[in-house]
Amino acid sequence: MMSGPGAPHKKAMAEGRGTGSYSFAFPAVTSVRVKEALDAGIDVALVTGRAFHHAKPVADALSERVVLIVSNGAITKRADGTTVASQLLPRATARAIVTETRALRGGAALIFDRLDASQYV
Repeated sequence: MMSGPGAPHKKAMAEGRGTGSYSFAFPAVTSVRVKEALDAGIDVALVTGRAFHHAKPVADALSERVVLIVSNGAITKRADGTTVASQLLPRATARAIVTETRALRGGAALIFDRLDASQYV
């Protein structure tokens, strides 16, 4: 395998299941394949619409090298919780969305890039 500047960079992304439940998980065979990819030197990103704390246990079971793309792509984190990148809504935009869609929904939740109880409002 070629390494160093100009070498091909191998990447893989895996999407977990969890829609409609509080769990986020992979089928066992997917976990095996992800571990094989990591062992082969391929960078792996777990991708989910869920918040970081839902995906972290899956990353912890695989490798500290796994990157997580969470909150519908708005936040990219390392498995240790370090934020690598984020694309967050400005406060005024979030307020306008909540205000303008009030008649269309029964409730709303705001999710922040925090690891404590103030993550959800």
